Amino acid sequence: WPRYYDGSHRSLARLKDSTSQLIGRFVLAAELETRKVHGDGPLLRYTADLEIPREQEIEVDFLKAIAGHYLINAAASQERYAKQQIVIKELVEMLHKHAATELDSIFAKDWQRTTNETERMRIVIDQIASLTDPGAYALHARLTALR
Repeated sequence: WPRYYDGSHRSLARLKDSTSQLIGRFVLAAELETRKVHGDGPLLRYTADLEIPREQEIEVDFLKAIAGHYLINAAASQERYAKQQIVIKELVEMLHKHAATELDSIFAKDWQRTTNETERMRIVIDQIASLTDPGAYALHARLTALR
Protein backbone atom coordinates (compact mmCIF):
# COMPACT_ATOMS: atom_id res chain seq x y z
CA TRP A 1 0.00 0.00 0.00
CA PRO A 2 1.25 3.50 -0.72
CA ARG A 3 2.63 5.31 2.29
CA TYR A 4 2.79 8.70 0.57
CA TYR A 5 1.95 10.41 -2.69
CA ASP A 6 4.47 12.77 -4.26
CA GLY A 7 2.90 13.24 -7.69
CA SER A 8 5.49 11.10 -9.50
CA HIS A 9 4.61 8.44 -12.08
CA ARG A 10 5.74 5.74 -9.64
CA SER A 11 3.58 7.16 -6.87
CA LEU A 12 0.59 7.40 -9.21
CA ALA A 13 1.13 3.81 -10.34
CA ARG A 14 1.17 2.61 -6.70
CA LEU A 15 -2.03 4.52 -6.02
CA LYS A 16 -3.75 3.07 -9.10
CA ASP A 17 -2.61 -0.44 -8.17
CA SER A 18 -3.96 -0.05 -4.64
CA THR A 19 -7.25 1.26 -6.01
CA SER A 20 -7.48 -1.73 -8.34
CA GLN A 21 -6.81 -4.11 -5.44
CA LEU A 22 -9.53 -2.47 -3.34
CA ILE A 23 -12.07 -2.65 -6.15
CA GLY A 24 -11.16 -6.29 -6.75
CA ARG A 25 -11.69 -7.08 -3.06
CA PHE A 26 -15.07 -5.36 -3.01
CA VAL A 27 -16.26 -7.00 -6.23
CA LEU A 28 -15.14 -10.48 -5.16
CA ALA A 29 -16.81 -10.12 -1.75
CA ALA A 30 -20.06 -8.94 -3.36
CA GLU A 31 -19.97 -11.76 -5.91
CA LEU A 32 -19.40 -14.41 -3.23
CA GLU A 33 -22.16 -13.00 -1.03
CA THR A 34 -24.58 -12.73 -3.96
CA ARG A 35 -23.88 -16.35 -4.91
CA LYS A 36 -24.31 -17.39 -1.28
CA VAL A 37 -27.78 -15.82 -1.20
CA HIS A 38 -28.98 -16.50 -4.78
CA GLY A 39 -27.13 -19.70 -5.67
CA ASP A 40 -24.94 -20.71 -8.58
CA GLY A 41 -27.56 -20.32 -11.33
CA PRO A 42 -27.79 -17.41 -13.73
CA LEU A 43 -28.20 -14.01 -12.10
CA LEU A 44 -30.66 -12.37 -14.45
CA ARG A 45 -31.73 -8.78 -14.42
CA TYR A 46 -34.45 -8.10 -11.84
CA THR A 47 -34.35 -11.69 -10.49
CA ALA A 48 -31.53 -11.24 -7.98
CA ASP A 49 -30.21 -8.38 -5.90
CA LEU A 50 -26.56 -7.53 -5.45
CA GLU A 51 -25.60 -8.67 -1.96
CA ILE A 52 -22.83 -6.81 -0.16
CA PRO A 53 -21.29 -8.19 3.03
CA ARG A 54 -21.60 -5.82 5.99
CA GLU A 55 -17.81 -5.53 6.42
CA GLN A 56 -17.32 -4.36 2.83
CA GLU A 57 -20.31 -2.04 3.10
CA ILE A 58 -18.64 -0.34 6.07
CA GLU A 59 -15.32 -0.08 4.21
CA VAL A 60 -17.00 1.45 1.16
CA ASP A 61 -18.97 3.88 3.34
CA PHE A 62 -15.70 4.94 4.98
CA LEU A 63 -14.03 5.56 1.61
CA LYS A 64 -17.09 7.47 0.41
CA ALA A 65 -16.93 9.65 3.52
CA ILE A 66 -13.29 10.48 2.81
CA ALA A 67 -14.07 11.28 -0.83
CA GLY A 68 -17.06 13.33 0.26
CA HIS A 69 -15.03 15.33 2.72
CA TYR A 70 -12.07 16.08 0.46
CA LEU A 71 -13.62 16.12 -3.01
CA ILE A 72 -17.39 16.23 -3.23
CA ASN A 73 -17.95 18.73 -0.42
CA ALA A 74 -15.22 21.04 -1.65
CA ALA A 75 -16.77 24.43 -2.34
CA ALA A 76 -15.48 24.45 -5.91
CA SER A 77 -17.35 21.23 -6.67
CA GLN A 78 -20.72 22.12 -5.19
CA GLU A 79 -22.04 24.26 -8.02
CA ARG A 80 -21.06 21.69 -10.66
CA TYR A 81 -22.68 18.85 -8.69
CA ALA A 82 -25.87 20.85 -8.18
CA LYS A 83 -26.14 21.41 -11.95
CA GLN A 84 -25.44 17.73 -12.65
CA GLN A 85 -28.18 16.68 -10.23
CA ILE A 86 -30.67 18.88 -12.07
CA VAL A 87 -29.63 17.38 -15.42
CA ILE A 88 -29.98 13.83 -14.09
CA LYS A 89 -33.38 14.53 -12.51
CA GLU A 90 -34.64 16.07 -15.75
CA LEU A 91 -33.14 13.22 -17.77
CA VAL A 92 -35.04 10.65 -15.71
CA GLU A 93 -38.31 12.53 -16.19
CA MET A 94 -37.85 13.17 -19.91
CA LEU A 95 -36.48 9.74 -20.81
CA HIS A 96 -39.31 8.07 -18.92
CA LYS A 97 -41.82 10.21 -20.83
CA HIS A 98 -40.21 9.50 -24.23
CA ALA A 99 -38.98 5.96 -23.51
CA ALA A 100 -40.91 4.42 -26.39
CA THR A 101 -38.83 6.36 -28.91
CA GLU A 102 -35.67 7.44 -27.07
CA LEU A 103 -34.34 4.42 -25.18
CA ASP A 104 -31.26 2.75 -26.64
CA SER A 105 -32.17 -0.50 -28.34
CA ILE A 106 -30.89 -2.77 -25.57
CA PHE A 107 -32.96 -0.89 -22.99
CA ALA A 108 -35.97 -0.58 -25.32
CA LYS A 109 -36.18 -4.39 -25.52
CA ASP A 110 -36.19 -4.58 -21.73
CA TRP A 111 -38.81 -1.82 -21.57
CA GLN A 112 -41.14 -3.84 -23.81
CA ARG A 113 -40.91 -6.79 -21.40
CA THR A 114 -41.71 -4.80 -18.26
CA THR A 115 -44.84 -5.45 -16.27
CA ASN A 116 -44.86 -2.54 -13.83
CA GLU A 117 -43.73 1.02 -13.19
CA THR A 118 -40.87 -0.01 -10.91
CA GLU A 119 -39.31 -2.08 -13.69
CA ARG A 120 -39.77 0.74 -16.20
CA MET A 121 -38.11 3.27 -13.90
CA ARG A 122 -35.23 0.85 -13.31
CA ILE A 123 -34.64 0.61 -17.07
CA VAL A 124 -34.62 4.40 -17.43
CA ILE A 125 -32.14 4.71 -14.59
CA ASP A 126 -30.00 1.88 -15.97
CA GLN A 127 -29.71 3.67 -19.31
CA ILE A 128 -28.82 6.99 -17.68
CA ALA A 129 -26.26 5.25 -15.46
CA SER A 130 -24.62 3.78 -18.56
CA LEU A 131 -23.99 7.22 -20.06
CA THR A 132 -20.78 9.19 -19.92
CA ASP A 133 -21.05 12.82 -18.83
CA PRO A 134 -20.94 14.07 -22.45
CA GLY A 135 -23.49 11.42 -23.43
CA ALA A 136 -25.82 12.50 -20.63
CA TYR A 137 -25.57 16.15 -21.67
CA ALA A 138 -26.19 15.26 -25.33
CA LEU A 139 -29.25 13.17 -24.48
CA HIS A 140 -30.51 15.91 -22.17
CA ALA A 141 -30.20 18.47 -24.99
CA ARG A 142 -32.00 16.19 -27.46
CA LEU A 143 -34.85 15.42 -25.05
CA THR A 144 -35.16 19.06 -24.02
CA ALA A 145 -35.77 19.90 -27.67
CA LEU A 146 -38.74 17.49 -27.62
CA ARG A 147 -40.46 19.35 -24.77
